[in-house]
Formats: sequence, C-alpha cells, structure tokens
Amino acid sequence: MSVSPPRILIAKAGLDGHDRGALLVCLALRDAGCEVLYTGIRNTPAQIVAAAIQEDVDGVGLSSLSGAHKALFPRVVEGLKAAGGADIAVFAGGIFPKADQDALLKAGIQKLFHPGTSMKEISDFCAHVAQERRKNTLASNGPSISALAAKLSSLEESPNGKSALKPDPRIIGITGPGGTGKSTMIDALIGEAIRRGQKVGVLCVDPSSIRSGGAFLGDRIRMQRHAASEGVFVRSVATRGSAGGVPACVGPMAHALREAGYDWVFVESVGTGQDQVEIRNHVGRMILATAPGQGDAIQIFKSNALEVADLVVVTRADQGRSEEYAKEVRATLRATRRSENIPVVVVSGERGTGIGSLLDTLAK
Repeated sequence: MSVSPPRILIAKAGLDGHDRGALLVCLALRDAGCEVLYTGIRNTPAQIVAAAIQEDVDGVGLSSLSGAHKALFPRVVEGLKAAGGADIAVFAGGIFPKADQDALLKAGIQKLFHPGTSMKEISDFCAHVAQERRKNTLASNGPSISALAAKLSSLEESPNGKSALKPDPRIIGITGPGGTGKSTMIDALIGEAIRRGQKVGVLCVDPSSIRSGGAFLGDRIRMQRHAASEGVFVRSVATRGSAGGVPACVGPMAHALREAGYDWVFVESVGTGQDQVEIRNHVGRMILATAPGQGDAIQIFKSNALEVADLVVVTRADQGRSEEYAKEVRATLRATRRSENIPVVVVSGERGTGIGSLLDTLAK
C-alpha cells in the first residue's frame, strides 16, 4: 500500500475576494503531513476539476463566501465524475444554512465543516479519505487525462528506469532563486505555446516540510488561468526529502508527459541557491532564471547553475535595469564559457515581453 502523504486540493470557488481562512487550512493540513495543492481565489468549477484530475488528489476542499455554494459545489462533483474522478472526495467549509446543507450532501458533498471545527478534525478526515481512496483505487480506464494522472502518481512512488531515459531537448528544466518569476514566466510560455497550437506539460517542484513531511504546493496558482485549457497539464511534485531539491521521479514523469503527446514539458525546480544544479540530471536542457537585484558580477561568477545552464533568462523586464543586468550576465559567460554560445534572453512574464523569442530560441 502507498505510504505517500494524502494529496488534498483546497479551492476557492466563485468570486470571493480573500482567502485567509483557506490559507490557514492549507498550512494546518501541511503541518499534519498532507501535500496540499492550492489554486488561489476566483476559480470556476471547470478549473477546480481540471486541477484535481491532473494532480490526482485524494480530496477536494471547497470554500465560498459569496453565497454561490448551492450552484458551484455540485458542479464540481459532477465535473469530477465526468472526468474520471468519481473516487475523489469533495468536502466543504463555511457557513451553510440548514436547508442548503441537506441539498449539498444530497449532491455528493461528503462532509461539511462549520465555524468552530478543529483543524485536527479536518486533517483526520483528509487522512481517512486518502486511505479509503487508495484502498479502493479504481482502474485507470477512464478519460485519458485521469489515466495519465494516475500513471504520474505511480511514477512518483516508484520512479524506475531513470538510467534508461534519453535526453529530450523538449524537456526544459527551469531553475533559479526564489522570487525571480519562474512560475509567471512558465504561465506566459504556456499562453504562447497555446497560441501556436502546441500542448504543454508542467511539473512544479516545491519543498516538503522537514518537520511534518507535508507540503504546500502553490506554484500552479500562477498558471491557474490555463487550468482548464485543452492541451495543458500541470502537476505539482513535492521533494519528499530528495537531495538537491529535485526528486528522482521528475525525469520519468516528464518523459511520460512527452509520450502522452505534449510538445513541451517544463520542469520548475524549487527556489535555489548557488550550488543546487540537480535538476540538470533530469531534463534535456536547463534554463537559469535570474533577475536584476539578484547580485552583482561577483555573485554571478559564483553560481554553479551558470556553468551548466543551456540558456539564461533575465526576468522582470518590466521593472527596469534588465538590459544592463543581461550585459553583466553575457560578460560573465564570455569569461567562464568562452567556447560556447549561451543565449541570454530578456523577458517579462507579466507583460509577455520576449516570451515569443524565448520559445523560438528553445525550438532551435
């Protein structure tokens, strides 16, 4: 039986403008040992269903303060059933009138949590639904996305065959310090690829808690606008104690996405320091993302990632000084990797500036 942590998606359905309560639940579940996916505010039922299926979660926790729970929550249940996720438990938290409670339970919401519920009660419920789902795992004969998600879960548990994998130039690792805008850049790349009629798979790696073993997996928030887009598959992966911040399952999972017909697979590492280059061993090519304000020329020289990167992307072009910083990076590359022609591309993920050129460079 699998010993991996329960995977729970927490989602805000409808037009709620804040998510403090949902974030507190996320952190409590992480501290209880769950791997928690969070999709931010203003999610449609279709986006929630797509995220749940791609992430192969054990349960979906819904929250809505806009009064639209009677309309939106049942649509999530129905969407999961249609997408091959009938075994995913759906629960909800909030203030529900008595008449609405009966209707929600009848619609397939398994549990309603009310104000005053302890975090332990919620975490115990999540552990229970995960155990039950894995005990009664349905055969992967549903829709192809659901089957692919189940395959990735299997590879995450037993990533066999790493040594036999051949480098694939369409599997792109993206690494760099936290706060450089890696997720925002990937979101822009997804949009550009969609415009070109291409399919995109993304693996987002986030760190596991060293205390509880749980994880807060939040990178897909930046990409949630594409969650329900045809030809886009986003999967979050916890490090689970792996050295170098990248688990061994990433390579096999990325190749599985390529075999499933995705034209590009982007693998986002955890925010890194100067010596974390493990991702290079799991991808065909590697992008080092950096931004103005990350340090002067001395700091650039000290980066091991710069020694193995196939391409350097200077992000946050919309915030100024990016071109000047790009010149410093190019000068460093000329000094340290003289025989190689390492491209340096300046982009703004927020505005989309340079994203087309970046994808063109990767396609060469």
